Amino acid sequence: TIDLHAWNEKTRKAEVGYWLAKSENGQGITTAAVRKLCEIAFTDYHLNKLELRANVRNIGSNRVAEKVGFRFVGVKHEDDIEEGQYVSVNHYECLKRDFNHVGDDT
Repeated sequence: TIDLHAWNEKTRKAEVGYWLAKSENGQGITTAAVRKLCEIAFTDYHLNKLELRANVRNIGSNRVAEKVGFRFVGVKHEDDIEEGQYVSVNHYECLKRDFNHVGDDT
């Protein structure tokens, strides 16, 4: 599952969210899907900024953000709850002007 949510029409930004079954991890599926979603968001929907949040312990999700070209902007401690426990979340962002240069060497 992949989507854009938390749309802000005024600032032309949205948040990217995704979930993939563990059995499908490590195949590049999420990276390709997020990259395509970003392309659509910037080109078809004319968004200027995308944001992405990932649990600090979710190495795969953080790698997806970095591989697609999102820039790490900081950690929000105990910012979410998973399985009844507070978790810290890495925050990333990608600007339209930066996205065009990502992936040329991959």
